[in-house]
Amino acid sequence: MHSTVQCNQKLWESMGRFGAAMAALLLCAVAYDEGVAGRRRRARPADAAGPESPRRRGPDARRRPDPDDPRPRRRRRAVDADLRNARGESRARRAPLAMATRREGDLHLVEEPAAVPPAAADGSRYVFVGGTHGSGTSLLYKLFGAHGSGTFSCFHDTRVVEDEGQKLQDVYPTASRLGGPCSYATNADAYLDERLPADAATGTRLLQRWLPWWNRSKPVLVEKSPPDVIHSLWLQNAFAGRHSAFVFLIKHPYSIVIGGGSQWEKRCRRTPADVDAFLDNWLASYGKLEADAPRLRRAYLLRFESWLASVDGAWRLFDALVAKLLARPQRRRKLYYHAAAGEPVDIRLPNMSSWALETEPRRLAKYEPRLAHFGYSLKSRALGELPPALRTILLTE
Repeated sequence: MHSTVQCNQKLWESMGRFGAAMAALLLCAVAYDEGVAGRRRRARPADAAGPESPRRRGPDARRRPDPDDPRPRRRRRAVDADLRNARGESRARRAPLAMATRREGDLHLVEEPAAVPPAAADGSRYVFVGGTHGSGTSLLYKLFGAHGSGTFSCFHDTRVVEDEGQKLQDVYPTASRLGGPCSYATNADAYLDERLPADAATGTRLLQRWLPWWNRSKPVLVEKSPPDVIHSLWLQNAFAGRHSAFVFLIKHPYSIVIGGGSQWEKRCRRTPADVDAFLDNWLASYGKLEADAPRLRRAYLLRFESWLASVDGAWRLFDALVAKLLARPQRRRKLYYHAAAGEPVDIRLPNMSSWALETEPRRLAKYEPRLAHFGYSLKSRALGELPPALRTILLTE
């Protein structure tokens, strides 16, 4: 009996200590809430009530990260701002990231379309970079964005793969919706000339989606999408009245599908049927370019193997291309990646012999004559002559 009473006493003592602790916590919480409410009710100082106050709310409000704020989120914002300042990026360039956006599959769209100037009053120059996937369009696009003259503006930090313009618009279908990078050009819906009107209204819709991602203070605005190789004439008509030019790249299809190491290139060679589909896609793409080239006002073609035969030659040909686009002689400048300030651009020569030659009679009989028309062969890595329509736009030193 005595032990039972002793246990009950200990239990009541423990419950009393627990209740006291809970009461103390409750008092602390109430005091904290009253302190926060008091600070909120406290009158703002006179110098904080002006339009430049960071506490101001409204359409002109602008949050400036405080470098001394210990909170991690604010610290990350401050570091990002310092990096942008070091790279010399303007607020207009970063504005889309603060705008309302939405994702639709592989698209990343800006909810607030940009105001598009009339064609007659538009002083910008538009450059479209195209070629089959794996032909070197991303390398050329980075060189434009890193050009030391500050003349070119490219899409950057768009949160889509390779910052491709096709994924920042909803006017025409993307390559992924038409069969993917291995077969989109064999889909009849990919050819916009007969299916989508290329008028001023269409061009305005495209610019409404693209302009927020460009730095419009720069005179030359560059857009890169591999399907531009089959959309060139349609884009020229949609941008009628505006200053537009096209740059295309062509590369041996086997060096892409057999020698490539990216995920999509591996998917394109999983089976013999996949390789055949990519060859058909390659032939359809450059067949369309061959048909459109005579009607393009300003178009230039880079042959990947000739362009990157040597480092010095690659730079000279790039300088020649810039001179053509700007219509003035180009003096060699110091180039930097736009994504890392102070880190110089380096052109690394690819391994042109990293892929095996074809020996299968069926594939040779089906594709060898058609590829020979474009100066390529499945039995040899030697380069032949391009067709006349492509030779007229081929850029050489």
